[in-house]
Amino acid sequence: MGASVAVTRRAMSTFITQPKINLDEYPTDEIGELEALVSGVTQTSQSTLLLKKRKEMREVDDALEFMKEEFASRMRACEERQREFERKQNDMKEQVTRFEKFIQENDAKRQRAVMKAKAEDKQAEQNNAKIKQLRVQLLNDEGQKETKERELDSLRKYKDYLDGTVEASEEEYEEISDVLNRHKTLEDANGDLQVLVSRGETLMDKKRMELLALNRETQNQILVHNSEIHGYQKVVEGLRSEALQQDFNRESLEAKTNNRTRVLGQVEMSIKNLYTRCVATMRSKVPALKEKERKEYLQLCLRLIQERIVDLNDIAEKFETHHSHHS
Repeated sequence: MGASVAVTRRAMSTFITQPKINLDEYPTDEIGELEALVSGVTQTSQSTLLLKKRKEMREVDDALEFMKEEFASRMRACEERQREFERKQNDMKEQVTRFEKFIQENDAKRQRAVMKAKAEDKQAEQNNAKIKQLRVQLLNDEGQKETKERELDSLRKYKDYLDGTVEASEEEYEEISDVLNRHKTLEDANGDLQVLVSRGETLMDKKRMELLALNRETQNQILVHNSEIHGYQKVVEGLRSEALQQDFNRESLEAKTNNRTRVLGQVEMSIKNLYTRCVATMRSKVPALKEKERKEYLQLCLRLIQERIVDLNDIAEKFETHHSHHS
């Protein structure tokens, strides 16, 4: 908005300072000259000067009105250009927004192109290195070519020998190639047999190593199992010893229990015998005891026995006292 106002102000300044109508064509004397004319400095009459000045004022007013219209027209044009500028600016923003993805894709393509260029540079360096290597290899091959040519010259005698072999084969071999093919066949068969032998030896070595590893593993497992068995034997011996001790304790406990049971039975029988004798010797009839719990029954018997013994003890003491008095 500030930019549009500045543009409008600059346009107004331009329109005012540079009008299309040249104002110099109209009489525009200074106020001082008008006063001089009015005061009679000139010989023209005041009425004529007044009419002249009015005419000039109308011309000036017409020129000013024309300038105003021209200024208004230029302002409208300026506003129209401002609106056109804003519209173009909005269109540009829309284009920027619309092509932002395109720009990003171009940046990505540029980055990929840069990476590709770097990769191609690296590949070019590798190719140059490979070219140098191949040139060295070419020099080596040329040297080997010369060596092979010398070897070929030295092997001509073998060709002559093979020619003689074909002639002496009595039409078994028609050409040297038949001899070489036969030799190649035998050589291939020999190579195959050697490969089989080598594979067999390799397989045998592998099986031997597997057997050794299996033997070591078996021995280790045997040692481990023997150790476990030894540990289990110790546990079994401990359990046997503990079982013997438990049997001994059980037998001792059973013996103690049997002894206690026997003693308890004897005591119970003694209590019952004493109770029966006490009841039999008592003059007064004692009511029979009801069937109760064993412990309570024995306590009642002991209480009666106690009372009977106390009574007999009193009787004996009285008898001794009476016998001593009569003596």
